[in-house]
Amino acid sequence: MSDIAATPELTQTAAETDSDGAAFDEPSGPLTLARLLSYVPGIALLIAVGVLGKYAEIWWLKLAKHEHWTVPDIEYVLWAILIGLLITNIVGLHPIFKPGIGT
Repeated sequence: MSDIAATPELTQTAAETDSDGAAFDEPSGPLTLARLLSYVPGIALLIAVGVLGKYAEIWWLKLAKHEHWTVPDIEYVLWAILIGLLITNIVGLHPIFKPGIGT
């Protein structure tokens, strides 16, 4: 038999609590129109980055065909990930986008 008793603080995983001890899956308040509208800028940014990724894929393939290059077919999802990395690491992300990005 172990001498160490299981305490609630030790049995919760890091994914279940944040630094304040509150659970992540608990809603921060009632679902209101203002809370729903706070997601719109982030979701719009996600859609814009996805569309930009699609156009980057098309541009890459047209450039390769025009120059007679043999290049891998990089899907738009990978382009969108690369564009997202550039945005967050070089430009930064305004706090208004964070609720929608976190969905």
